[in-house]
Amino acid sequence: MSVAAANLLPNRLGDLMAAMLRGATLLTPNVRSARTLTRLYDAQRRAEGLSAWQPARVFSWSGWTSSLWNEAILHGHVQAVLLNSLQEQSLWMRILEASGDLGLQSARSVARQCSRALRLLGAYDLEDSFARTPSNTLSDAAAFHGWYRDFLSACQSEQLLPTSHLDVELSSLFRRNVLTPEKEYILYGFDALLPSQQALLNALEHAGAAIEHLPAHMPQQTPPTLVRCNDLHAEIEACCQWASATLTTTPTARIAIVVPDLQECRPVLERALRATVAPWLEDVTQPHSNSPYEFSTGRPLPQLPMVADALLLLRWCASAVSVEDAGAILRSPFFSLAPSPERGAELEAWTLRNTRKFRSATGLSGTITLREAQRLLHKEDPFTSNHLEELAKAAAQWTQATHSFASFSDGARKLLQTAEWPGADLNSAEFQAQQRWNETLDRVATLDLLGGHITFAEWLDTLTATLNETVFAPENTSAPIQVMTPTEAAGSTSNFLWFLHADEQTWPQRISASPLLPARFQRTWNMPGSDALVDEDSARQITLRCLNSAAGACFSYAAARSEGESRPSPLISSLPGMQRENASVSSASTSILLEEHVDTLSLPNLSGIASGGVGILTEQAQCGFRAFALHRLQTREMETIEAGLSAGERGDEVHTALQLFWDNCKTHEQLSALNKTRYNDGTTARDTLLAECIAQALPARPAAGWDSAYVEVQRKRLHRLLSDWLDFESLRKPFWVEGMEVEVDEAHIGPLAMNLRVDRIDRIPLADGSEATLLVDYKTGAAERKDWFGDRPDAPQLPLYAIASGIPDVQGIAFGRVRVGKFGMNFEEMLADRALLGDQASKGRRTEPTFQERMEEWQRDLTALAEEFARGEAVVEPKDYLTTCKRCPSRLLCRVDVTRLEPDDDTLEETEEEGAA
Repeated sequence: MSVAAANLLPNRLGDLMAAMLRGATLLTPNVRSARTLTRLYDAQRRAEGLSAWQPARVFSWSGWTSSLWNEAILHGHVQAVLLNSLQEQSLWMRILEASGDLGLQSARSVARQCSRALRLLGAYDLEDSFARTPSNTLSDAAAFHGWYRDFLSACQSEQLLPTSHLDVELSSLFRRNVLTPEKEYILYGFDALLPSQQALLNALEHAGAAIEHLPAHMPQQTPPTLVRCNDLHAEIEACCQWASATLTTTPTARIAIVVPDLQECRPVLERALRATVAPWLEDVTQPHSNSPYEFSTGRPLPQLPMVADALLLLRWCASAVSVEDAGAILRSPFFSLAPSPERGAELEAWTLRNTRKFRSATGLSGTITLREAQRLLHKEDPFTSNHLEELAKAAAQWTQATHSFASFSDGARKLLQTAEWPGADLNSAEFQAQQRWNETLDRVATLDLLGGHITFAEWLDTLTATLNETVFAPENTSAPIQVMTPTEAAGSTSNFLWFLHADEQTWPQRISASPLLPARFQRTWNMPGSDALVDEDSARQITLRCLNSAAGACFSYAAARSEGESRPSPLISSLPGMQRENASVSSASTSILLEEHVDTLSLPNLSGIASGGVGILTEQAQCGFRAFALHRLQTREMETIEAGLSAGERGDEVHTALQLFWDNCKTHEQLSALNKTRYNDGTTARDTLLAECIAQALPARPAAGWDSAYVEVQRKRLHRLLSDWLDFESLRKPFWVEGMEVEVDEAHIGPLAMNLRVDRIDRIPLADGSEATLLVDYKTGAAERKDWFGDRPDAPQLPLYAIASGIPDVQGIAFGRVRVGKFGMNFEEMLADRALLGDQASKGRRTEPTFQERMEEWQRDLTALAEEFARGEAVVEPKDYLTTCKRCPSRLLCRVDVTRLEPDDDTLEETEEEGAA
C-alpha cells in the first residue's frame, strides 16, 4: 500500500479490508467514500503483488438499492419500473397541469416541491398514513394531498415506482423471502439512518443477514482548535496558507477543507487556493500539472463551456439567437463550423456585427437565424457558409415536426456530430463532461416511458431544465486537498481538517419544513425542518463526525461579516478540549510580485500609407498607447448590437442624405430656387428633392411591421432635421459646393502619409472677385471650437485637412452643427475673414491669433503628433483620464489603474466649473 494511502487509514481499517476480502457487502453514505474505499482495497491487492483479484463489493446506499431492484426485475420478481428524478418530475407536472390548481405558479417549480415532499413521505411515513388520512382544509397541504393520491394512482396503474419508496418495497421483498440477502453487511461512515433505511436493515436481519456499523474515525493526535479571524477574507486566507504550509512540511498529508456554504463561496475559495497553494496554475502559457486540490461540489452542467456551446448550437438550429451567441458558436473550439476559432472571431466582428439588421424574422432585435448567417457569410467565407448550410439542412427534419423524446435525443447527437462537436484532444474533465452530456440525453429519452410526442422546442426546454439541475464534478483523483460540504464529507477521513465558516449564522444550516405537508404531521415523524431541537441534534452528530474523521481538526469563523459582528457556532465552541487562537495571516502570500523589464527594442519605421487616417492623430493626442494599440497593433473594439440604428449609423445617414442633396443642388442660388418652387399640396421642390435623398440614404423598408414603422419614424425625423439645416443654409451669403466626401490621397503630415476624406468643400466669392475655400465637417453630436486647439487637440480633423490636404485657398474651417439643441443649427468656425460666412459667423469672439497663425500652430502640433506615432511612442499617458480612459477600447491591453492617475490643473478647473454650472 502507498504511503499516501497509509496516511489515510481510519481505525479498524484492517477489519474492514478483511471483511471485503471474505465477500462482505460494504455500504457507504455517498459515492465519494465508496470510491475511496475501493481504491484502498485495490492498492492493498497490488501491494500484495497480485495482478488480478475479485472486486470488492462496495456500494453507495442509493447505488446498492437500485441494483437490487434491477435484479428483482431481471428475475421476474417485480414489474414496476423505477422512476428516475426526471421521470418523476415529469409525472408530477402532468398531474399538476391536469388539476388546474396551480394559480400563478409554474408546474415545474411546484413539481420540485412535490418531489421533496414525496421524498420525506417515503423516508419517514413508512405506513403511508398521509394518503389514508382525509384532508378537509383549504390549504397547500390539502391540495398536495389530492395530487399525492393521484400520483400514487398513476404509479400503480402504469406500474411505476418512485425512488423515495424503494427502501420500503425492498424491505417487503426481503421479509417475504422474494429476495435473498448476502450473509454480511457493513455500514461505514453513516451519521444517522432514515426510518426507511432502518426498516430495510431490519428486514435483512430478519432474513438472516449480519449487520455491522463502523464509523469513519481517525485516531485523535491533537486537540481541536477554534481560530478567530477578522473577516471572511482573512479566514479564507488563513485556511489556504495553513493548507500550503501543511503540504510543504508533510507532502503525503491528506487534507480536508469542509465548508457548509460551499456553493456560495466556492469562486472566492478557489481563487485563493490557486494563488496560495498552486500559483503555477495561474500561468496560462505553461502546461499544467495536476491540481493539488479538488472540489466535491460540482457545477451545473451548462456552466461548462463545451456543454454551453452544445446547448447553444441546438437552440440556433431551432430559432434565431443573438449575434453575440452566433459569434460564440463560430469561435468555439468545440466546433468546426469555421476554419478556426480565430477565423470565427473575425467573422463575428467584421461581418455579423457590421451587417445592418433591425430585427429578424422571429421579431427579436439583434438576432440572426442559421440560414441568415449562412447567406451573410457566403461571399466572405464559403467554407463556413457551406458548413452552416449543411447544419441547417440537417436541422430542418428535426425542428419542423413532432417526435418522441428518444428521437430528439438521437437527432441532437447527429446535429452535434455534423458540427464535429466536441472536437479532438479532450482532457479528462472534458471527456467526463461529454459522457455526462450523453447520460443526460439518455435520461431525457426515458420520458418516453410516460408517452406522447413533442416539438423540438419543447424537447429543448426539457433538456435545458434537466441540464441546469445536473451537477457535474470530475471524478475524484485523490488530490491531497479535498474541499467538501459536511454532508459530502461523510465516510471520508484525513490527516488534517479545516472547517470554514463555523459561525452561528452559517452552522448549523437552517432547514425549511415542507410547505406541502401539515406542520403537525411533520413534527410527529421528526422530519427535517419541523423541530429545531431535532435539527440541532443532527448537526451536532455531523460536527462530531467531522471532528473524529481527522487526526487534527481546526475550526474557524469570521468575527466581522457583512451583517455585523459574528460569534462562533455553539456546536463548535462546546466541543470537548477546544483550544482558541487568533488567525495570523501573512501578507507575503497575497502580494503580487511584479518583475520589472526594460524594453530596449525599437519599432520598425512606418512606410507607405498609414492605416487609420486622421484617427491616428486623434488617438495619439488622447493617449500614445491608445494610438499604438489601435493603429499599429490593429486592435479593434467589438461593435455593440442595438435595436434599430446606432448613433453612428444615424450620423452616417445625415452625411449621406446631405451628400446626395448637394450633388443635385450645387449652389446657394439653386437652393433658393428650390425653396421658391411650390406645389399644390404646399410642399416645395426642396422638400421633394430632400425626400428622395433621404429615401436613398435609409435602408430599404423591410416587410416586417416593426421594421417598416421604425424606418418611417427615422425618415420623418431626418426630414425635419435636414429641413431645419437647409433653412439655416438658405440664410448664408452666396456659395457653391465644390465637393462632398472629397477623397484626398496621400496627404502628408510629418513622416506620415495618409488618405483623407473631407465632408464638404465650399467655395465662397469675395468682394475683390477672388474665391475662398471653406472646409465643413458635419457634426450631429457634441463639437466645440476649442477642440481644434492645443498641442493635443481633441478634434484635429479640420486643422489637418486645412494644412495637409493640398486644397488651395483654405481660409476657414467650420463645424456644421446639424442637431436640435440649445444653440440650434449653426456653424462653429475659425475664419481668415468673417465675411466668408457673414451673419452666420459667430460674433463676440475675444482677441485671438489669426487664421494664418493658427495654421502655423496646427502645422507644428500635428507634425509633432505624427512624429511621435511614427517613432512608436506608446506611453500610457491619457490626456484626461476622466474621459479618455472611460470608454477606451485598449484598457484590456494597457490595464492602467486610473485611480493612480492625477488630473492636471486645467482638468480640475473645468470639472469644478461644470459642477458649479
